[in-house]
Amino acid sequence: MGHVTHGIPLDLATRLVESQQLRAAVETGTFRGDTTLALRALVNEVWTVEADHGTYLEVAPRLVGQPGIHRLEGSSDTVLASIAPELTMPALYWLDAHSLPWGHASSPSSTT
Repeated sequence: MGHVTHGIPLDLATRLVESQQLRAAVETGTFRGDTTLALRALVNEVWTVEADHGTYLEVAPRLVGQPGIHRLEGSSDTVLASIAPELTMPALYWLDAHSLPWGHASSPSSTT
């Protein structure tokens, strides 16, 4: 069946960052911010895009004020087009946005 990971496999991200000399990353689907923080440990700047307003607000305490992390709210297609001019450096893109069956980053067990 294969190995399922949540977020980008860090060994893959590390190899890509090192071999391609990437200095930035863009991810869609912030969820709980784990991938955002992991990517920030590898590159100077991370742009993370979250479409769900509840998730965007919920993850804010983990990410607000973190140097080099840019939180954006909205639909990936619109937001990615708007930040493209800012990305003047080689960047890793991790396109992982999708809807969640329970609505936002809180797991079903944490909302009951």
